[in-house]
Amino acid sequence: NLIETTILKIIRNTLSAFYRPAYQKRELLFKASDNIDFLKIVIRLAHDTKSLSDTKYMILEGKVVELGKMFGGWIKSA
Repeated sequence: NLIETTILKIIRNTLSAFYRPAYQKRELLFKASDNIDFLKIVIRLAHDTKSLSDTKYMILEGKVVELGKMFGGWIKSA
């Protein structure tokens, strides 16, 4: 499943960034952020093709937007 694979990539990049020195963090955080943006698109497509109900879409979209904001803050502080 594309959504699950993308979430796993975000987790992997997040864990890698957490354990890397500061000069390597930003690149990994940007990769995770790119995957978050991709996840937003995939979720929207799943909703548009009726693979996700309106309720599930709203929940997922809200959580992904919140995640994006968190990563934005982390990137700024790195």
